[in-house]
Amino acid sequence: MIKRLFYWIYTGYAGFVFAIPMLIGVGLSFILPIVLPSERRWRRAFLAYCRFWANTWAKLVGVKIVVQNEEVCVKPNQQCVFVGNHASYGDIIALAAAVKHSFSGVAKMESKNYFLFGHVFKRSSVLVDRKDPESRKKSYIEIKKLAFDYGISVFIFPEGTFSNPDKEVLMPFNSGAFRIAAELNLPIQPIIITHVRDMMPNFKLPLRPCTIYFRYLPPTYTQGCTVEDADKLRAQVWQQIQDALLIHEPLYKPFVNNPPANPHAADL
Repeated sequence: MIKRLFYWIYTGYAGFVFAIPMLIGVGLSFILPIVLPSERRWRRAFLAYCRFWANTWAKLVGVKIVVQNEEVCVKPNQQCVFVGNHASYGDIIALAAAVKHSFSGVAKMESKNYFLFGHVFKRSSVLVDRKDPESRKKSYIEIKKLAFDYGISVFIFPEGTFSNPDKEVLMPFNSGAFRIAAELNLPIQPIIITHVRDMMPNFKLPLRPCTIYFRYLPPTYTQGCTVEDADKLRAQVWQQIQDALLIHEPLYKPFVNNPPANPHAADL
């Protein structure tokens, strides 16, 4: 009872600490495009603020983010397509705090409708309606512009939503990230985020302080690839990420002796 009360007090504190920089971020999302007329400059400045916001919040609320295997990561001056597992809402905090690249995420179009935070999504992410071919086409053009005109990488959760650790290690991947990487010849930088569910077990409040592990996996380079190679790239990276999760995420111990089959194996 006392421990649960502590967690609820902690959750209130964590929410308060999150809200203040969020309001500053909302203000900056309006101000920066005015004071920095160059879109490249205001985008990079806003993304740098988001990184500062995530790191500050994590330190103030006792969430430790441990970055592992950073030496294999694509260099920060090389644009790339980051892909990784999607385990919890805490993934976003871990990403923003851990990744040294200037990067934008790809988010659902509905994200722009979130109260206050929606405008932050509009400034920091590429919004896409996956069911609308025209929206997907526009997002591709925007990602190309970010990478080649602004020097900004992109992060995509290819599962599209949270996986269920009781049923699977990874859900099947959507092909969008791999089509983009193949068409633009951008390296694919896989990552895994583990222990993040400790912050909000079963996706239910209250929050808990925890340690989140962010691990880089060896990148896949795509020079010479075309869109026809996207499915093969997807199958390879899916297997790479699942193999790493089975080693580094204790939640998946029940699957170690009988790993789920690769849903994209036919493309290998």
